[in-house]
Amino acid sequence: MRYIISITGAAGFALVFGVGLWHGKPAEKVLLGALFAAVGFGLLARLWMGLLTQGLEDSLLTKQINAISEIDEPEEELPTEGGSMPAPNEQ
Repeated sequence: MRYIISITGAAGFALVFGVGLWHGKPAEKVLLGALFAAVGFGLLARLWMGLLTQGLEDSLLTKQINAISEIDEPEEELPTEGGSMPAPNEQ
């Protein structure tokens, strides 16, 4: 996860730095904006990856619970023809 956060921070820095210089802004302001962008991109990547991994973990736990509950539930036995159930017109 650290690798992804680092890559997104570097991408945010490069994007803001490149666009700022391309528009002819002063280098000091572009550098400061790029540094803030790197931190912001990194934090957003961490948040997104946390939500993604939590969702995947919840999905896996739900599948495991469903599989266990299917095993634990006994199957209902259907009565046979000669069973002890009375006929519909008998009471």
